[in-house]
Amino acid sequence: MTRLVSLELAQLGVRVDNLLPACGVFLAVTAGLTAPAMIGTRSGIGLPFPLGELPRYFLWAFFQQFVAVGAFWLPFRRAMGLPLEEVGSFSREVAVAGAVALVFVVAHAPNPGLMVLGGVAELVWLSLFGRFRNLFALSVAHGVAALVVSHHLVPSFWLTSMRVGPSYWEP
Repeated sequence: MTRLVSLELAQLGVRVDNLLPACGVFLAVTAGLTAPAMIGTRSGIGLPFPLGELPRYFLWAFFQQFVAVGAFWLPFRRAMGLPLEEVGSFSREVAVAGAVALVFVVAHAPNPGLMVLGGVAELVWLSLFGRFRNLFALSVAHGVAALVVSHHLVPSFWLTSMRVGPSYWEP
């Protein structure tokens, strides 16, 4: 029973044995994703980064990524015949990540900016997740990216709000 629980947690990426290298890779890639947006607007240059808000953003990102991995990524892998404990070929890993990214895009509708940014980021992050399998690192990267977006370090014409669903239409 204990082995089964530890196997399930490892498949979900709930592990710390590779936390530092996984965080390094996820954060480096996230910096690459967010840097063009920060450079593309003068409002993002020189603003203090609100690190005090990271725990709140991390928890929300952890919840979202837990659902993405547990409810979609793992079942999609099973459906494609990919082994759960091993890394598949790059093309198959990207195919699984792409399928989950599409679900993530729909979850962020009808906000077009958030749909595009979230979809691209999720595709990249889940492609990395297939290799590193660390939900904490994935959530840290998501939380940092959400902070960049929410503090308008991206141009306002790219993303008008963080709202999704019916609340997107409210004034």
